[in-house]
Amino acid sequence: MTQRLLAVALACAALVRPVLGQCPDGTPPPCRSAARTNAPPGNSIAVLTFDNLSRDTGQTYLAEGLANDISAQLGQIERLTVTSRTMVRRLPNVTAMTPQAMGRALAAAYLVSGGVQGGPNRVHVSVELLRAATGQAVWSSQFDRTTADLLAIQQEIAASVAASVAGRLLPQERAALVERSAGNGQAYDHLLRGDFLLRQRTAEAAERTLTEYEAAVRLDPGSARARASLGNVLGLCADWRWRCRGLGNDSLVALARAAVDSALARDSLSAEAYAARAGIEYDQDHASGLRDVERAIALQPRNADFHHQRGWILAEDLQFDEAIREYRRALTLDPALAATYEHLARIATIQRRFDDALAAFDSAIRLEPEMTVAYGRRAMLRAWLGDRAGMRADVEALRGRSGGNAGAGLDGYFAGLEALVAAASGDTAAAGARVDSLRTAGALSDATLVTALRIGRGNDYLGSLPPNFTIEPFWAAFPWYDPVRADPRFQAGLERYRQGVR
Repeated sequence: MTQRLLAVALACAALVRPVLGQCPDGTPPPCRSAARTNAPPGNSIAVLTFDNLSRDTGQTYLAEGLANDISAQLGQIERLTVTSRTMVRRLPNVTAMTPQAMGRALAAAYLVSGGVQGGPNRVHVSVELLRAATGQAVWSSQFDRTTADLLAIQQEIAASVAASVAGRLLPQERAALVERSAGNGQAYDHLLRGDFLLRQRTAEAAERTLTEYEAAVRLDPGSARARASLGNVLGLCADWRWRCRGLGNDSLVALARAAVDSALARDSLSAEAYAARAGIEYDQDHASGLRDVERAIALQPRNADFHHQRGWILAEDLQFDEAIREYRRALTLDPALAATYEHLARIATIQRRFDDALAAFDSAIRLEPEMTVAYGRRAMLRAWLGDRAGMRADVEALRGRSGGNAGAGLDGYFAGLEALVAAASGDTAAAGARVDSLRTAGALSDATLVTALRIGRGNDYLGSLPPNFTIEPFWAAFPWYDPVRADPRFQAGLERYRQGVR
C-alpha cells in the first residue's frame, strides 16, 4: 500500500469550532466565525484524560485508554455533542485551568474527569461529571474491582454520564453504549495497552502492539474488536514498510486480511473491522475500499477518522471536490485533526492553489509540530515556488525531528530532499552525486526527480527507471511533474499502475 503519510483539509470556518491557538482556516485568532463566543450546547461533553494515580508510569495506558473509550461510546449517542479527544489532548496547561475556562476552550457544557490506579489484578477508578459553568459535580462514583471488571466499569461510566446529561436513555442508546466486540475484561486491558502503543507510530511499538492484540484474541476469541485491531496494525506494518515479526509485505497483508475477515465473521456490524479492511485493500481495489469505509461510516457516522479515510480514498481516485467535502466533514467532527489539514494541503497543491496549500500545511504543523511528512511536503512546494530559505528551513526541521531520516520507509525521500537543497543552493555537483547514489540504490522519489530536472539531468533519470516503474495518478498530479508529464516513459509508469489497480 502507498504511504498513508497523513492528511489534509481546508478549514470550513463557519462549520468547525476554532482549533486551540488558531482558526480552522490556519489564521490566528480571533476567528471569523462567531461561534467562538457562543455558549456551548447544553448537551455537550468533553472527557478529560484521566489522571494516572499509580506510581508506575506504565499505567498511563489505562488512564488514557479509559478516557478514549468512554468518549467514543458517548459519541454514539446522537443527542450528545462530544468534544473530540484530539481537541482535549491538545489543550495546554490543563492543570492550571478552571472548569469554566476548560468548558469555554473545549466548547463543552459538561466535563468528565477522573483518576485511575492499577495494581496486581485490581483497578481503582474515581470519576465525576462537572457542570463546566459552575464547577459543581452532577454525578460521581468510585469503582474498586478486579481487572476482569475493567470493561464493565467503562460501560457503566459511559451509561451514567449519558443519562446524567441527556436524561432517560432510549433502548437504542443503551445498546450503543455496550461494547459489541469485546466481552472479556482481561482482553480489554490488552486492547487498551495495544491502542496506547500504536499511537507511538514506531516499528518497535508496532511489534509490542501486535503482542498485546494477539493476547486479547487468545483471551477473548470472539472479540471482533481484538481481531480488527490486529488486522489493522498488520496492515500498517505493510503500509509503512516495517518488517513486523520479520515478515515481508505480502505475508503481512495476508495475515491482516485473515484477521479482519475473522472479525467480520464474528460481528458483521463491526465498524472498526470494515475500516481496517478498507485500509488494507483500497490500494489494490479502490472501489472495494470505498465500499468498506462507507459501511464503517454508516455504522458510526460521527467517527471523524472514518470520514478522513473516505476522503483519502476519494482523493487517490482524483475525486477532489468530494474528497474536500469529506475532509471537511471530518474536521466538523474533530477540528484538531492535523492529518486532515495535511491531506487538504496536498489537494490544494495539486490544484495549484498554493496559498491555500501553505496555509493548510501551517495548520497541520501548528497542531502537530512533530509531523515530519508535513515538513517534507511543504519543502517540496516551497522548492517549486522558489522559496529556497523556506525549503531549507523545512528540511532542517525535518532533520531535527527525525534524527537524520524521515521515518519508516522514507530514507530515500529524505535523501532526495537533501539533494534538492543542494540543487537550490547552486551546488550542482553535490546534488548530482546524491542523485546518482539514490538512483544506484533504487531509492527513487519525487524529490530526487525534481532535483534531476533542476540540474538538467531529468532525461537521464527517466532513462534509469526500472522496467516495472509505476506511479500513482494522485502523486503524478503534483506540479513538479509538469516538465515530464508528457514523456512516454512517465506515461508508461502511470499506465502500469492503472492496470494493477481495479
